[in-house]
Amino acid sequence: MMRTPVVPLFVAAMITSVAGADPDADVSSDYTVEEVVIEETRLALPMDNEIATKLPLSNRATPASVSVINRPRLESQGAVLLGDALHNAAGAQSQTGFGIFDYFLLRGFDSLTSSLVLIDGVAEPEASFYHLYNVESVEILKGPAAFLYGGNPMSGAVNLVSKRPLVNGPQRISASFGSHQTRRLSADVGWAARESSPWAARLNGMWSDSDGYRVGRDNRSFAIHPSLAWQDEDDPENRARLSLEIVDQDFTTDVGLPLLGTSVADVPRTRSYQSPFDESQQSIKRLRFDAQRRLGGVTVRNKLYLTDFDWPSTGTLLTGVVPNAVGGLDVSRILQSLDDEQVFLGNQLELTAQSSFQGKDHQWLLGVELARQTDEFTLDVSLLPSLDLISPQETAAQPLFALQSQAGDATSLIAGFYGIDRIALTPVLHLFLGGRFDIIDYEDTATDTERSYEKLSPMAGLTYEVQGNTTFYVSFGRAFGPPSSLVVGDRKAEESRQVEVGVKRDIDDGRASLSMAAYQLQKDNIAIPDLTGVTREQGDQRSRGLELETQVRLKPRWFAFFTYAYTDAELTEFREQAVIGVSDVGQPIFGVLDRSGNRAPFVPDHTVTMWTTAELARGLGIAGGGLWVSDHVIAPDNTFEIDAYVTLEAAIFQRWNRGRLSLQLKNLTDTSYETRGFGSTSVIPADPLSAFVVLDWWL
Repeated sequence: MMRTPVVPLFVAAMITSVAGADPDADVSSDYTVEEVVIEETRLALPMDNEIATKLPLSNRATPASVSVINRPRLESQGAVLLGDALHNAAGAQSQTGFGIFDYFLLRGFDSLTSSLVLIDGVAEPEASFYHLYNVESVEILKGPAAFLYGGNPMSGAVNLVSKRPLVNGPQRISASFGSHQTRRLSADVGWAARESSPWAARLNGMWSDSDGYRVGRDNRSFAIHPSLAWQDEDDPENRARLSLEIVDQDFTTDVGLPLLGTSVADVPRTRSYQSPFDESQQSIKRLRFDAQRRLGGVTVRNKLYLTDFDWPSTGTLLTGVVPNAVGGLDVSRILQSLDDEQVFLGNQLELTAQSSFQGKDHQWLLGVELARQTDEFTLDVSLLPSLDLISPQETAAQPLFALQSQAGDATSLIAGFYGIDRIALTPVLHLFLGGRFDIIDYEDTATDTERSYEKLSPMAGLTYEVQGNTTFYVSFGRAFGPPSSLVVGDRKAEESRQVEVGVKRDIDDGRASLSMAAYQLQKDNIAIPDLTGVTREQGDQRSRGLELETQVRLKPRWFAFFTYAYTDAELTEFREQAVIGVSDVGQPIFGVLDRSGNRAPFVPDHTVTMWTTAELARGLGIAGGGLWVSDHVIAPDNTFEIDAYVTLEAAIFQRWNRGRLSLQLKNLTDTSYETRGFGSTSVIPADPLSAFVVLDWWL
């Protein structure tokens, strides 16, 4: 049953407090560098995006749902990972994958099978934690995005916009310490030979270490991101940038707590049933070279990219809880060992311009992307000894009994040709036509598999502007994903299609903005087993919903944000191969079960988020908000439901001269709730009340 969302009392108190102050009052003149600090931290309402069309258009002029979370809002919320940022977008649900990578859903479809993560418009391998230390903003495009980005973004794409070198850029060092022995250092340092120099450099770096809330959840991360930029002094449109990012992450996987039917096992929430072999190490290298030049009325831009992703990982999976010989309960386990290396090498060449044809103004983009993607992996599954549910005593030792092995050595050669044209039919009526044609050759030498296919991913949209500040729009899009290698017989690409209508409004010259969208998104050709267990492309899933986002600048230094999403996601045709029992020797027994008509996992019917940030007089600031999530299931069998929950957060900060001290509180009410585990057998308890102190210092 739907529950009424709770409005945080401290938010109401905050509004009363701020309303009684004078947010327009100047900061004390004793702060000699205070203006630099204010400009670095002040919130603003993002009014445009790079992800939706790659054209210089405002959010309101775009015929699609786009959420943009800028750097100041990320900092006010203490966001350090992509999952932290995604809570701000209506229609997005953020989880983690086994505690070792960002996992999320857009409009009811999960990121591993239906979404794409981009960094500066370049597709990323799956799956990783994406740190925000070097990110200027996070953009979320909801709906099929293959018309610009090719395969996989069937329900949306997320773009992380990196910080660019600036001549008068920030010079800042940050340090934080908090709950679970969490420590974090980051630096953001810029350099230029002189104020009028065409050259600028920037160095971002990050180190973090934490024991984690649950037993055995130690993790460490290190990243460094130097970049160098050049910009023509006479024409700023002529510019180039070279960047290199190196990321190393060492996390322990987390499968969570086992389920007993429709409830979580009554054991301590910090307890671990992991094996002593569990570990996930990731090494990522990203090299980018961007160049842009204006030639008359045409702008030519080129992006050369290389991403190397190395991921050895070993993790325990829980397969169920079964009675043992002495009348107790045992937790059955298997061990999954993955050694994966992915390399993405490619180049994007694009032309943009404005022109007139047959009396109509056109704003257009043409592009071609050539890419080579390789994925070499081995995946081994072994049987682990069971653990007593109440008094687990680890006995696992090498060698383990091997259940199955899988290997792949795949190469995809991709040629994608794409374009989009914004046609001014009248001054207030604009037609968008676009699409991408992909030619893909795929070869897997490990399985002796070869295939090639060609896919056209079209989009169309129409915007109608009313009174200069309100835009109504309708759009259609179609996307595809490469076919699963598990399919027997002819393989077709998975496909999605969406129809969306919406309205966007800017109020009082950008002091506030409102967007609302209704959509239907359908995904076909999902690889599922038939009644005999043979995998075939005959699954379907449908999602319908309504999304609302609003952001308001109540005063020059007081901002508020609110989102609501209703999502009805159904597995219209779906079967899965699931564990239906355990053999006498503890080996899982699999069978095919029909889940058609069930709710899609991890998709609540209703979500509400709110956040407000205010800067008071003399450098004092406060922020806070909350998240309400209605109940939702965790697996296609719909057996276990996570109850509806509310989490609250707050922050207070004080600025002085070159410094800022912040206290950030997460899960203020110490709410107990669960997040994604593994299938229908486990869930991961969320972190309880946590506190973090952050010190920022401007050089």
